[in-house]
Amino acid sequence: MRLRLACIVAVILSAVAVAQSGGELRFCIHSEPKTLNPVLMSDDASETVRYLTGGVLMRLNRMTQDLQPELATSWKVSDAGRSITFQVREGLRFSDGTPFTVEDVAYTMQQLMDPNLHSPTGDEFRSGEGKVETKILSKNRIAITFPAPVAGLDKLFDQVAIMSAKSPQRKWRCLAPSM
Repeated sequence: MRLRLACIVAVILSAVAVAQSGGELRFCIHSEPKTLNPVLMSDDASETVRYLTGGVLMRLNRMTQDLQPELATSWKVSDAGRSITFQVREGLRFSDGTPFTVEDVAYTMQQLMDPNLHSPTGDEFRSGEGKVETKILSKNRIAITFPAPVAGLDKLFDQVAIMSAKSPQRKWRCLAPSM
């Protein structure tokens, strides 16, 4: 599935690169997305929509495999892959006008790791018995600690669309990557 998704993303990125500024990009996907809830996405169509519409803390450049800042300006993995700290951008808003804060990152992680939801994306973060802890360090810094080390922890956040903790339509309001 990751290989197919990588191919889809490569085609989309190629199309974006040739699109004219201010123009319109149109493409089709082979099926309807099964969900728009970023925590529950598992099919290619839903993943494509999430990739194009959901803001993530950092993006994995599919050509170079380097991480690039998006909603986070910086991050640091520590404790042998058990913890990650993010510095997030200020002044961003969700599509409904709600301000983006570190509380949204904490809320998204709580939803993602909720064992009752059985999130396919959350499963990739599961590293051992115990809960994932989020600690807000300041108005634009948050630390996330896992029960055990997670291989490639930082790169997994490329798949996590941040959801609003305050919006009345929380599950459906993702932060668009434009700034």
